Amino acid sequence: TRSPLLGEHTDEILREVLGFDERRIGEVRDSGALGLVVPRMAAE
Repeated sequence: TRSPLLGEHTDEILREVLGFDERRIGEVRDSGALGLVVPRMAAE
């Protein structure tokens, strides 16, 4: 198994731990609070 990626479970945590609905998650994402994760290839 692999390690989780940065931000991979963000929506799940916001929903299940913090109780956010999809509207609220969208608001938080739109505010820039979560940032974006750009996948990179691992160094060989």
